[in-house]
Parts: sequence; structure tokens; C-alpha cells
Amino acid sequence: MNVQTWIIRDSYDYPHLCKIGKPMKKDILTREDIDVIVKSFYDKLLVNPLLSPIFTDVAKIDLEKHLPLIADFWAFLLMNQEGIYSRNVMSPHLSLAKKTTMEKAQFDEWLKLWCETIDELHEGEKAEDAKYRAGNIALMMQHKIKYMI
Repeated sequence: MNVQTWIIRDSYDYPHLCKIGKPMKKDILTREDIDVIVKSFYDKLLVNPLLSPIFTDVAKIDLEKHLPLIADFWAFLLMNQEGIYSRNVMSPHLSLAKKTTMEKAQFDEWLKLWCETIDELHEGEKAEDAKYRAGNIALMMQHKIKYMI
């Protein structure tokens, strides 16, 4: 774990190595990192009163099948793993939006939980990219739901 360090001198001019600040989190580097993010995110999402009904009652997702697909999607986006995800990401969301409310409040909550999860586990360029891309995905989905349904 990276820790910011400084050499300081006391009144007797003896050098001391002190650790200053909190340990830095690592960036998103591996597929395993993505798997942990997705699992942690869904742990939060599935107890969230605004979002849980969409996933459990309406979509009735099977977590054992769903989580690896979501991790594949994020691995494709963040790690440039070509061919790992080839599904149409919009199609199931458009179908779902015909059955339940999927508006700004739901997308804002989804994005808030995603960003909180990333921030709790990682920091760095890929972590920031994951949050940025999630924001764009939320905006794109809201737009398509509004104008395509």
C-alpha cells in the first residue's frame, strides 16, 4: 500500500521517517478488482429501497448469471478486453423501462451507489474512468428510455 512519507527533523536535528496521511488505495487493475466492485455494488443496490424492487421484483435477476455479465461489461470498458462483452446493453433496459419506473431519481441513485463503491475500494485513473463512464451510461440510458419508449 502506498503511503505518503516525509522526512522531518526534531529539535535535536535527528531524522525521523513519519508516515503522513492515510494509505492510498490502488487503482482498478485486474478482472478480480472488477468482480469485487460489481459484487459490492450489488450488495448495496439490492438493499436500496428505490432500486432493489427493479432488480428483484421486476427484472427478477439471477445474481449468479447477472454479476459475471456485468463484470464482463466493465472489463470490456475499463480493460479494453475485446470480445468479452458482445450483448446489446440497451435492449434489456428498454424492455425493463416498459414495466417499471426508470427515471432520473433511479439513475441518480444507481450512479451514487456505483461511485460510492468505487471510492470505497479504489482510486486512480481507471477508478475515475469507471465513475465517468457510469455517469455517461446513466445519461444515455435516460435519454434513450425517454425518446424510444
